[in-house]
Amino acid sequence: MKKIFLALALFVLLAIGMQLFGLNARRNEAAAKLSSVAGELRAVLEENTKLEADILYYANPDNLEKELRARFNYKSPGEELIIVVPKR
Repeated sequence: MKKIFLALALFVLLAIGMQLFGLNARRNEAAAKLSSVAGELRAVLEENTKLEADILYYANPDNLEKELRARFNYKSPGEELIIVVPKR
């Protein structure tokens, strides 16, 4: 009778150990995913901060005009545009 009880107890302990091992593996996967998502969140928050700064910068019409002139060769009506090309 003791051998049957001992075998049954050993089986139960083995089953519990296997379950704990599986749970630990799932916990490690969840921790890795959390770390990855936290990194993505940090990157998105940084990008959001930069975009908010750009919005504030471009809200000023003088800054907007300056960027239009620099990037797209914008000129006001009546102005002439001169592009200086360096010698090679």
